[in-house]
Amino acid sequence: MNFQPYFLGPQLVGQRARRAFSIVAGAFGLLAAGGDLHAQTFRIVPETPTLLRTVSVRRGRTVTTPENARIATRTDGSLGFIGAPADHHFLRTDIRFTTPQEAAVDFVSRTRSLLGVASTQVQLVPLPPRRGSRTAAIRFGQTYGGVPVYAAEVRVQVNDELGVDALLSTVMRRTQELDDGRLSLRPTLTSAKAADAARAGLARELAGEIPTVGPAELVLFDPELFDEAGSIRLAWQMNVTAGDGLRMDDEVFVDAHSGQLFDRVPNLHAALNRQIYDAGLQTVNPGTLVRTEGGAASSVPDANSAYTALGDVYSFYLNLHKRDGWDGAGGVFSSTCRYCTANLGATNCTYTGMTAAFRKGRMYYQPGSVTDDITGHEVTHGVTGSESGLKYKNQSGAINESFSDIWGEFIDLTNGRGDDRAAVRWLLGEDAPQWLGTGLRDLADPTVFSNPDRVGSPLYQPPSDKSDNGGVHNNSGVNNKLCFLLVDGQTFNGQIVTGMGVERVALLYYRAQTGLLTPTSGWTDLYNALQQAALDLNWTVAERNNLYRACRAVEIAAPDDVYVDKAKACLLADGIDDGCGTGAIPYLPFAGGPFPAVTQGNVAARPGDRLHIRAGSYSEKVVFNKRLSVVASGGAVVIGK
Repeated sequence: MNFQPYFLGPQLVGQRARRAFSIVAGAFGLLAAGGDLHAQTFRIVPETPTLLRTVSVRRGRTVTTPENARIATRTDGSLGFIGAPADHHFLRTDIRFTTPQEAAVDFVSRTRSLLGVASTQVQLVPLPPRRGSRTAAIRFGQTYGGVPVYAAEVRVQVNDELGVDALLSTVMRRTQELDDGRLSLRPTLTSAKAADAARAGLARELAGEIPTVGPAELVLFDPELFDEAGSIRLAWQMNVTAGDGLRMDDEVFVDAHSGQLFDRVPNLHAALNRQIYDAGLQTVNPGTLVRTEGGAASSVPDANSAYTALGDVYSFYLNLHKRDGWDGAGGVFSSTCRYCTANLGATNCTYTGMTAAFRKGRMYYQPGSVTDDITGHEVTHGVTGSESGLKYKNQSGAINESFSDIWGEFIDLTNGRGDDRAAVRWLLGEDAPQWLGTGLRDLADPTVFSNPDRVGSPLYQPPSDKSDNGGVHNNSGVNNKLCFLLVDGQTFNGQIVTGMGVERVALLYYRAQTGLLTPTSGWTDLYNALQQAALDLNWTVAERNNLYRACRAVEIAAPDDVYVDKAKACLLADGIDDGCGTGAIPYLPFAGGPFPAVTQGNVAARPGDRLHIRAGSYSEKVVFNKRLSVVASGGAVVIGK
């Protein structure tokens, strides 16, 4: 039974203010399935209490109602995300660090056992900062026996006090097959033979064109990082391009033992120093330079449109995000307009689905396809590549594609150009009817184009469907809908979400994009990164609850079970178990319970969570400031005096 509180001013007070109320197990359907108290979902190891005891209040912050650490685990119980409570951070007092890198390295070493990387052959190696990055998000790659694990990464967010705000981990955890030697790190196939296998495997698709195959690197490929089943493989990874990279630009993986080409991940996504080229309705690259920064207008209308659109994109990123160009380091905004994938004469081209594309800092437009949102979309692929590096496959690819949709619309809605009527406000590509008709996607209602608006939608494409790289365009609808809800607000899927406007939501997404997301981050990682971004931006509890409701609406966040048991109040001041009995679960400060007081459990819970309370009387005043399901466990519960 959902506990419906009375609205009393700005707060929600359980039943009647300052009066005891009772919950009886089994009555009115209050007894949840199981009904037993259990530990928090993450694995408690000896390092856990030590880590949580380093939580401290940040300098200059006032804490009235302490919150709890945010902890998310993978299906095997290993730590996927941990974030300090609001206004707190993880800060050691016994060691003084001088750089963010030192603080991050220490934190990763202390959380190693929680991350599920027990093998001594595994190393987490600091990576160089991304070019132009303005955030102290320290990156770690993973190796096993010196061999890199493709796309595995840990990100640690360090603040200006050299305290750790959060950690997000997407790493290879299952290593038994490597530990016992069943999977050898010594390749059977040479890199040259692997390149031949790649050419042979792509021959039919390329229809006689000879691809360019880059140097091969030995890597470990774990499909679980992409939410797929399958065994870990030792692979030769190589970049394969064709047609100046516009026909194909893929990372290709060939099994280093069997020679099978078993996977591909695209680099081509179908960019203020502007250089505008004109292909003249030909398949030429880059074409003729027709306009440069500050120069006179061109006689080619598409070139002038591209010049203006790139200027709008640059201004949005600079003015709101203080970002200098797509790479954050002043990279040239170069584009080729009127690019044809097949030349059919001076007035026409064949539309192949590539209305526009971004590759290695350059935009390519088919004639008539230059619009502000499409330009913003493609340039944002460059931003993503420079920051989180989200791989273009399955969930991470859908988030990558959605980020591009979102920033394309942010720019479209704020530059004062094009058609921004309510009917087309959230349509992508509405200003290019020659190619796109009514548009490519609808962020307000993705189902209009048969895209899912939530993870549980029947339109959602599972990872078993390999088309469109696992549904990167289709499943982008989930995050597109989330963005719409946060900007404009709506009651959707049982959740009431209040609109917060373009600027605040753009800052939220940018912080998540540049702060914590890793190359294989999925929906749960996006939720955790957005929650952390909201804390970084000093959002209020009410605003963060609004974000949570929006994430619940699109089903990337699920309700948690929070537990209260007064019998667990047998603790020392530092939070370590003191006599609760063999096998008992100690209450760990900031860890989520079980809590000895209802007030503590209420603070830990989020809107929509289930608060389980062990039978007994709790002589305390409880103010519920969110909507919860309250469940009695083991008998009647009385709260209040």
